[in-house]
Amino acid sequence: MCPVSEREQEIALLVGQGLSNKDIADRLHISTITVRHHLTNLFQKLGINTRLKLLRWVHQKGLVGCSPPI
Repeated sequence: MCPVSEREQEIALLVGQGLSNKDIADRLHISTITVRHHLTNLFQKLGINTRLKLLRWVHQKGLVGCSPPI
């Protein structure tokens, strides 16, 4: 399994906070296409295929309650 980048962790954390792709894009000043690209990479690296499974990964990594930079 490839390591998850800091940006991918940041995206995962924002998904964990219930943000949509558009909300994440707006928060990070990137396009929704870039958000989708990061999510696709995350899903591949983690061997998952749903946002729910990504939420489980965020929880297991202890990223719940962390605050990403604004």
